[in-house]
Amino acid sequence: MTTHVSVLGGGYAGVMAANRLQQRDDIEVTLVSPTHAFIDRIRLHQLVAGTHPARRDYRQVLSPQVRRVHDRAERIDRGDRSVLLASGARLRYDHLVLAVGSAGTSPDIAGAEHVQGVATLGAAQQLRRVLARTAPGATVTVVGGGSTGIETAAELASTGWRVTLACGGLLGPSLHERGRRSAVAILHGLGVDVLEGTAGRVGAASATEVILADGRARASEVTVWATGFSVPDLARSSGLASDATGRLVTDETLTCVDDPRIVAAGDVAAPSGGAQRMSCQAAMPLGAQAAETILSRIAGDPPAELTNGF
Repeated sequence: MTTHVSVLGGGYAGVMAANRLQQRDDIEVTLVSPTHAFIDRIRLHQLVAGTHPARRDYRQVLSPQVRRVHDRAERIDRGDRSVLLASGARLRYDHLVLAVGSAGTSPDIAGAEHVQGVATLGAAQQLRRVLARTAPGATVTVVGGGSTGIETAAELASTGWRVTLACGGLLGPSLHERGRRSAVAILHGLGVDVLEGTAGRVGAASATEVILADGRARASEVTVWATGFSVPDLARSSGLASDATGRLVTDETLTCVDDPRIVAAGDVAAPSGGAQRMSCQAAMPLGAQAAETILSRIAGDPPAELTNGF
């Protein structure tokens, strides 16, 4: 008897889960992805600078046994175990992996229409077009002191832009102090002006400058928002228990608290009401764990609890 498993999302967690599920010959896996190619999100800052395509053919990363559907999930109907897709089609499942990932947040400042993003393929492509229309060596402000902000600032500075990194707080808050000092030294070596604490909080933007929280204006011909993540509203809109950000609430085996046939992986998972840091470093082992939970249930074994740490 064949078991049908649907994986919603073709990013790091979804691909890992789909590949791991192919351990058994009696499982048929369908992966639903809204993109034609695998998006290497940790390379999007390099796409912006023109140093990496940040895309791979799915044939390079996905098992050939996995059936791939180019579509987007609109709603999960757990009553009849189906997923309504944007095309109008319905996808039936015996088990479901929710791995729809995350996107960036919108700037919550005055003049947000002048701010570019970098957290998704579309945003990175738009930012690259904006930079292509901007004189080489122009001033660029990157807002956000996390990994995305640090990497974006460094990549742009190394390709000739005059970059300010406005952290709005501590640079690299997840880094060890030694790592933070190293990051600051490298950024300074690239000519990046690093603004930490309240001095680096951006309150408004225009086409030519940013206004810091203390009222100071700084030239900024291109402003990039590289802070915060959001998740699609699929879990909440499908009537599944979700946290304040919309992530699916699961137990420590990544199983949905409302339905044992649904598991979550990656940025959209909130095990025991909490969540791991949104990152590919967490997404890949979570994808593997979600697959192992389903494999255990099919085999009639109790699934293992989450042990992954960042």
